[in-house]
Amino acid sequence: MIFTVDPTTDVVTAAGNTLKDGTPVRVSSSVKLPAPLDPARVYFLRDRAGATFKLALFDGDAALDFADAGEGVHDIRATRMSALDSLYTDVERFFRDKGLSEYLGWGRRELTKQINQKPGTRAGRVIWIPGDDTGKTGELGAPKFGKRIPRTVLSWRELATVHIWGRDATAPNDERAHYRVARDLFEQVCRAIDGSSSGMVKYSNPTWNVDTPVERVFGCELTFEVTVDGRVCDAAPAVVNPTIPSFTSAMVFPDGEVPVP
Repeated sequence: MIFTVDPTTDVVTAAGNTLKDGTPVRVSSSVKLPAPLDPARVYFLRDRAGATFKLALFDGDAALDFADAGEGVHDIRATRMSALDSLYTDVERFFRDKGLSEYLGWGRRELTKQINQKPGTRAGRVIWIPGDDTGKTGELGAPKFGKRIPRTVLSWRELATVHIWGRDATAPNDERAHYRVARDLFEQVCRAIDGSSSGMVKYSNPTWNVDTPVERVFGCELTFEVTVDGRVCDAAPAVVNPTIPSFTSAMVFPDGEVPVP
């Protein structure tokens, strides 16, 4: 859908819009998107009223404050979020809400960079990589709760490896100080994951990155794996809901079943 932005009201207009509040969307432009929109990010609809709505960084978050209307023709469309993608988004929101300045990134290239570190102290970063060190992506299985709409074709326990790098800039040669910082950051990541509604998450045992001992160290790194229960569908929904069962309690009598409130 073609859309325009009014930077004085932060209202987005898209003729023929049928998307609902909470729908994840991607945006693009023939020239330049309205600031601060980024084509690499997923945004969420809010405050929909017919053809008009606003956009937010996270579902239910405050509306974006637009600096300009951009240039050229802009396009917006609903996108799909896997359970793993949703989990990472929830971690992003946790870091933002808690005011954590550690760098949070995604992908294998991020591990080799030197500029993606915590401002000032350096190091201080969390990198998520889909799959494990061999590239395995998790486990596919038989569909669960196949009567859901859209229908589940396969269940997918999707895997990611999390790399946590911590360093105490006030004690550059104190490995114990680096350990404390890295461990504290690990706990923050675990709290962020625990607060996510993306699906059932399981952790591997964490592992310290043990290189050949050297006289000087630059912080320390801890890695662990997470798996989150997701699914493959026969249609692309706006959000791939987690495979969490729902239960109804009941007492069964000879003349039938009576639900328990």
